[in-house]
Amino acid sequence: MSEYNPMQNDDYFDRVDSPAGHTAQYYRERGCRLDVRGTLKIAPSSRWGYYVTVITLSHQRSKSEVIQDGALVDRPVIVGPDAWICTGATLYNCIIGEGAIVSVGAVVRSQEVKPFVMVAGNPARVIARYIDGEWVYAKPKWEVLE
Repeated sequence: MSEYNPMQNDDYFDRVDSPAGHTAQYYRERGCRLDVRGTLKIAPSSRWGYYVTVITLSHQRSKSEVIQDGALVDRPVIVGPDAWICTGATLYNCIIGEGAIVSVGAVVRSQEVKPFVMVAGNPARVIARYIDGEWVYAKPKWEVLE
């Protein structure tokens, strides 16, 4: 059985409000995998690296439940204007604020990345803030800002 990939179909993005922000070709050229079954809103001015994964749907499940077909729950992903999503990042159930940077390989899960901050790691943590026209990093850079 072949894996379903909505990126193979250009008119998949011809929905109301064009939630994908860019053309299907833009993401296809970068090898990005966008799950557009749930809520996905991407600002057209955002920038994307290669091989980014976005997941917008999950299974609804409790401890005693067995997963059944159709038991899905929306996990929205919203990417704000001028945000940078770097190569290999994974976004799930999150909001990426205006001008924020998600570093290479970062996993942003069930959290909000505030505007003009940089996150890195798994799970993603703030490593820098954009203050007065420049990025201010934690010292040393690998320590997490509070």
